[in-house]
Amino acid sequence: MQAAISQAKADLALSLFSAGDLEASLRTMDEAIELTQQEYDLTSHARIIGMKGMILFEASQFAPAYECFEEVLGLVDESEPSGIKIDALANIGLVVAVTGDPVTGLEKLQEALSLARKTNDPPRVMAQLGNIGHTYLQVANLEEAKKYYTKALQLARSLDDQKAETGYLNNLGVIYSYMGDHARIIETFEQVLLYAKDLHDSHIELNALKHLIKAYFEQRKLTSIIRRAPRALELAQQFNDLKRQAFFQELLITSLMSTGHYQEAIKEIQGALDNAEKLSNESLQLNLLGMLADAYYENEELEISMQIYQRALDLSRRLEDQNREARLLGRLAAIAADTGALEKANAYAECSLELGKQLNDYKTVGEQFYILALNYQELNRMDEAIACCQQSIEAFMVINAQVFVDIAVNLMRNLESKKVSV
Repeated sequence: MQAAISQAKADLALSLFSAGDLEASLRTMDEAIELTQQEYDLTSHARIIGMKGMILFEASQFAPAYECFEEVLGLVDESEPSGIKIDALANIGLVVAVTGDPVTGLEKLQEALSLARKTNDPPRVMAQLGNIGHTYLQVANLEEAKKYYTKALQLARSLDDQKAETGYLNNLGVIYSYMGDHARIIETFEQVLLYAKDLHDSHIELNALKHLIKAYFEQRKLTSIIRRAPRALELAQQFNDLKRQAFFQELLITSLMSTGHYQEAIKEIQGALDNAEKLSNESLQLNLLGMLADAYYENEELEISMQIYQRALDLSRRLEDQNREARLLGRLAAIAADTGALEKANAYAECSLELGKQLNDYKTVGEQFYILALNYQELNRMDEAIACCQQSIEAFMVINAQVFVDIAVNLMRNLESKKVSV
């Protein structure tokens, strides 16, 4: 009877810890330990002390956690429960590794692995292979981490342990992310995603989607982002994870814009702006306003586009972000020119040009001189158009922007030929 009560208290302690009440969890676990002492049940006593050690370890209280695991080792020498001994050795190795001695930590983990193999305990062999992989990952030894995680994955498959298999696949995917191996990232996390759905584990699903969508973006697989992002956003909203929500929204919006889905992009940007306001992230708001204005522009709604660019310009000035201010002024200049308001366009371009010069932003300088050259051509002020075009070429040459140099040179030829014909 006492054994059942002590186990129930230990389970309650774990639940309390999961609920965030560390103090109550440890108090309840101590009550369970006291009951096992009264019963002289060394095996239960050792196991529950090990459970207390794990709570302390998860709470980053490493010194008392280490003491618990050492106490377990002292007890199991008498009662011979090899599984508990393997766990204690492994946990000591993990504590030692995380507190700054990975070499000794790996020695303890290898000792636990050897004992698990000796006692023919495949689940614990798998666990120690994973622990060793985790420790190598902590010290950025990616090749060794990959080797041990792969062995753990193979054993998980042979044991038909889908949950463990999913975890090790996830870890391998993280390693491929560090390595920048986008093809393997996609292959691995596509599989993790399938398993996460089978396991009905939304946390794993969200994590897999984060890695997948990032890899898709690196590989310019934009249609895949458009396909996956709505579910990622749904999960991020479900967990009230505003930062991930903003991440998914930004990549989805970029993908929609790049593939010409401007109406859908506008809808997503408006939602993202609401999220940015909740985060009180004005820099993100500024970025999104620029994207929203771009979307309206590409959708040929120029007046709305100009209004939103003006809002973004006002925000950039309040944030004293001169780089964005210069570029927003340049966008306003280009749209004003598109609508035929050439004098207004020139005013915007001159302001953008002045800021660009102050910031040594030769791209902005070159672009604004080019816009001025086009506008002066329309106004039939050919000398000014040629002078601005020449300065555009010079600015683009500073940053070796050969494509833009060639475009400006072609304009210069046209301007000079028109002047001669006049």
